[in-house]
Amino acid sequence: MALLAKLNLDFKPLLFLLLVCNQITTNISVANRRFYLLQSAGGGHGGYTMNYQCPSTLKQCLESLSRNNFILIAGGTDLFIKLEDLDSSKDKFMDLSNLSLNEIKITDTVPPRLIIGSTANMGQIASNPLVQKHAPILARACSETGGPQVRNRATLGGNIGNASPAADAVCALTALKATVNVQSSTAIREIPLGEFITGPGKTVLKPEELITWINIPIPQENPEVKTIHSWYKMGNRKAAIISLAAFAARLSLDQDNRILSSSTALASVGPTCVKALKTDAFLTGKELDDQTIQQAREILKQEISPISDFRGSADYRKHICSSFLKKHLHQSNFGGKHLLETINTIPNLKTKLVSQNQTSDQVQTIQIVINGVEHNHTGEPGQRLLDYLREDLHLTGTKNGCKEGECGACTVLLDGIPVNSCLVPMGSLNNRQITTIEGITNPDGSMGKVQEAYVEKGAVQCGFCTPGFEIVTEFLRQNKLELSREEIKRELSGNLCRCTGYKHIIDAVEKVLSTTNNSAREENNE
Repeated sequence: MALLAKLNLDFKPLLFLLLVCNQITTNISVANRRFYLLQSAGGGHGGYTMNYQCPSTLKQCLESLSRNNFILIAGGTDLFIKLEDLDSSKDKFMDLSNLSLNEIKITDTVPPRLIIGSTANMGQIASNPLVQKHAPILARACSETGGPQVRNRATLGGNIGNASPAADAVCALTALKATVNVQSSTAIREIPLGEFITGPGKTVLKPEELITWINIPIPQENPEVKTIHSWYKMGNRKAAIISLAAFAARLSLDQDNRILSSSTALASVGPTCVKALKTDAFLTGKELDDQTIQQAREILKQEISPISDFRGSADYRKHICSSFLKKHLHQSNFGGKHLLETINTIPNLKTKLVSQNQTSDQVQTIQIVINGVEHNHTGEPGQRLLDYLREDLHLTGTKNGCKEGECGACTVLLDGIPVNSCLVPMGSLNNRQITTIEGITNPDGSMGKVQEAYVEKGAVQCGFCTPGFEIVTEFLRQNKLELSREEIKRELSGNLCRCTGYKHIIDAVEKVLSTTNNSAREENNE
């Protein structure tokens, strides 16, 4: 461009040509990717027939697993990103959506344990009062896993089975000394989490087994013992991040400020989540003072062996973890704000624990209600909800952005909860209700309350991301949540605005919630 300027030539036509060529290349890439997905993952337009089962009981599931090897689908937030690497004409898929494995409860054993079903999602866990009380570091870790739409699908069992060294929930569970129940048609095994995960993406789970429950021991309450829980996470942005390093710890002190027990775990600093055994052994029995804290920091640096990659160097990760430990121990020493006091600010999303009526192992017709209209889907069960909405029903308001659950442009409400439709298989949607952007307009086609507020506050620029933002806003409006600007930012953290016009979007959400809540108060006063 500088050369053209020196030659006194007009570079605008050339720039326009470059933009056109770039758009053509992008369209070809998207078309090729779409053709591959339709051929390999179904889509209802020809190609292979995906072997996709959706058992309605645990017994059916385990019997099928005993006969064939299956790729398991729970939330699908990791699997659907990897779909292109799978051969859907040969692989067998099993959807766990119908299984009653999402309960969270306290056992009546002595000592009691907090148990969490493997298909409970991160949103349910983060907002559950039992988890907040007895395992606040797990609640906090789950609340920072991905964006809200991902948390409403991603399951605890999937987070464990995926065995990522950066898994937030696994880090917290390691510090909590959790165990994992795995079950086959003939046996049940209980395995310490540290032994269950053996490497990146590797576990001891056998092909015929399924993760069913996660068990967390509950320490006996003692009024003379102070227990401190800490969770810290560092990444390259504020939300929806894979951690550079994550830190989870639980520490107990007596009245003389002597450490009775310490349990520390770290993520993204080794091939699996690291249990800081040497650091914990050093701290136990010590009086908590500045010298102890400094010595513990040095031991921790030697105990972990992070790698250097594009997100951060090994030395930087060691420094982060050392700083996290110092912050944790100083909080314990000087009575910093207890994590339990801060975790309760997480809005309870009131996620439904859905029980479906699908009785056949092999999914056939999917009955689904979209914007109040019943539809029968007879295509491939592995088809993405996003593609079904746009290509089969021509509801193109739901946008195709990243197809990885990163941008939120494809957000819809699934039984009233925001999810990324690019990560939801049609086979999991029998007897479910979907609301798209078309469904929040008025019956006469005019703008709804959310859309009016976005126009009033100028919260629209290019418009590509707007439907996703408005769907999340509609969820907040329906639940009549009273949120600060910071809390609104948190609820919108699963949506990206490519034009970076966030201020006006937040203004619009504030306007919607203020109007909704004022109307509700007026109705209550009448």
